[in-house]
Amino acid sequence: MARGCSVCGTPTSKTCTGCSRATYCSKECQSEDWVCHIVECDKPGRKVTSADRLAARVLRGDSRLLTYDAAVKFGFVGTEGPEEEEILIGMYAEVIRDIGVKPSALTKWREAGPGVLHAELMAAYRETPKKISGANFNWLSTHAHLFEPKNALEPMRERQEFRQKEVWKFITRSSEEVSLKDIENEMKDWPADKVICHQHYIRTCTAPSPYPSVADWAVLFGFCVFKEGTQDHYFLHHLYLRLISRCTFDQFCAAFSSGGLLDLMDSMGLESARRELPTDCQTVISLSPLHIPTIWHLQSLGDIHNPFPQPAVLIPYGFANCRDADEVARLRRFWMSVLKDPNLSLEQLQTATENDRIYEYLASMPNFQTTKAEKRFLRRIFTTNNYTILGIKYGSSHRAQRQRLNAIVEFIMIQCMARIAIVSGNSVMLNRVSALWSRRLTETVF
Repeated sequence: MARGCSVCGTPTSKTCTGCSRATYCSKECQSEDWVCHIVECDKPGRKVTSADRLAARVLRGDSRLLTYDAAVKFGFVGTEGPEEEEILIGMYAEVIRDIGVKPSALTKWREAGPGVLHAELMAAYRETPKKISGANFNWLSTHAHLFEPKNALEPMRERQEFRQKEVWKFITRSSEEVSLKDIENEMKDWPADKVICHQHYIRTCTAPSPYPSVADWAVLFGFCVFKEGTQDHYFLHHLYLRLISRCTFDQFCAAFSSGGLLDLMDSMGLESARRELPTDCQTVISLSPLHIPTIWHLQSLGDIHNPFPQPAVLIPYGFANCRDADEVARLRRFWMSVLKDPNLSLEQLQTATENDRIYEYLASMPNFQTTKAEKRFLRRIFTTNNYTILGIKYGSSHRAQRQRLNAIVEFIMIQCMARIAIVSGNSVMLNRVSALWSRRLTETVF
C-alpha cells in the first residue's frame, strides 16, 4: 500500500532500506531527510555520531534527539539558561542548514583538538558567500569557552556545588556553611523517597526552567505528561517553586510518599493554580511512587535524554523479548514514533498491555502503517504474558504490578550471577547467590 513520502508527501511504496518505516519517492527526498533520519534508522550503515544527533535536534526542533554526550561536546552544558541555549541552537541551525556544514565536518573539527571547533565555526561564517545575519556570528565570537568541554564543565560543576549547598541551607533552614561531604553524611541513612525529594528540590530551585534529564524523576513529579519546553511544562515547574517556598521539606516528603502532593498544594493556598494542570498531570502527581502505572514510564521514554527508566517498568512493553542491543534500540525507536501519534490513547494502550493485545491495539490506529518485515518483528516482540505476570486476572493494583516486575528483574539478575559463579568456579559467590535465591523465594510476590 502506498504511503506519503516523508519529505514531500507524494504517494510511494518505496521505503528506507535500513528500517522500512520512512518512505521516500526519490533519492533526492531521501538525501534531504537523511541528515535527520539517520538517528532514527534501525540500520543506518555507520555509527551515529554526536554531530548527527546535534544536526537532527536543531533541524527537527526536537530536544529529545540531543544526547548528553552531544550536549557536552557541542557547547550546551555551559550555557547560562534557556535563552542562551536557544541562541546556540539557532547558530548551529544556521551553520548546518544555511551555510551547509555537514555533521561529519563538525565531528572532524571537534576531534581535531582544543580550539579547532570554535575556530572552524568562525571561519565558516566568514567564508560563506551566502547572506547570513550577523547576530549569531557576533555571539559566537564572544563565547569560545563553550566549545571546550573542560572549560564548560568546570564552571558548571562549581555552580552545581554552590547550588547544592544553597538548597541544603534552604531545606534545613540554616545559614551555616556546609561541605558536600557533610551533606552526603547527613543523607546516607535517608529513605529513598526522601533522597528523591532532595534531588527534586535541587532541580527545581536551581534551574531557570525544568530540564527532566532523569526519566523516573519526570514520571514521579508529573513532567512526563508534557512535551519538554511547553507552557504546561514551565507552569508545573513554577508551581513546584511556589509550593516548596511555602511548605517545609518534611511536609513535602510526607506528601510525596503518600500521594498527597495535590492536597499539600491546596493546603498551601495553591488550589486554583493546581486546578489549571491537565487532568492526566494531576492524576500522576496524586499517586504515590509505586502506584504510578507503568505506561507513564513508557511515555517518558521518548522525551528524556537519559537512555532508559528502570528496566522493570519496560518489561510489559516488549523489551523483555528483545534478543540483543540492536533490537532494544529498534523497539525504542518504534515506541518513540508511536508516542508522537496524536491518536494514541495511553489509557487504551495500558489496557491493551495488561491484556496482551499491544500489537492489536497499535494496528487499529489510523496512522499505523508498516512493512511485512516490521510486522513480523512487532508480532514477536509484543507476544507477552502480561495478564499473568502482572496479576491482572487477580485484580492486582499498580503497586502489586510494580512489585512483581521488580521481582522478575531481581530473579533475572540472580540467574546471571549464578551462571557467572558456575562458569568461573567461584564457590564463595555461588554460596552467596544460593542464599540470596532462597531468601527471595520466601519473599516473592508471585
